[in-house]
Amino acid sequence: MPKPKTEIVKQNGFDPSRIGDVVRRLREARGMTQYRLAQVADVSKQAVTNLEKGEIVPSLPILYKVAGVLDIDLGDMIRTAYQDPSDEPPLAVAEGMRLLSEMGEGKRQLAVRLLREIAKP
Repeated sequence: MPKPKTEIVKQNGFDPSRIGDVVRRLREARGMTQYRLAQVADVSKQAVTNLEKGEIVPSLPILYKVAGVLDIDLGDMIRTAYQDPSDEPPLAVAEGMRLLSEMGEGKRQLAVRLLREIAKP
């Protein structure tokens, strides 16, 4: 019996479940349901479910659409499938860095001061 595609690609270092984890975390951080993500990305809900579960080797068109809705670079999304999860910065850190990079200097300084206040014991 042939091996499922997911097992074959995992042997080559590609782990679709890592992409699924990123998609799920970003979707949840944006307050979206799987159904809503599927609607906005113009893919089936089943495709989103399978993607998040890591049960499929996702096609590039689906990844492209989902990445666009979640505002993540497609290349970054694909690279996560090859990374050791222990090498990845926590998603909140990556998202925070992205947001800070998009702010003007005044807002960036204010955000950093706010984070310092929140982080105080």
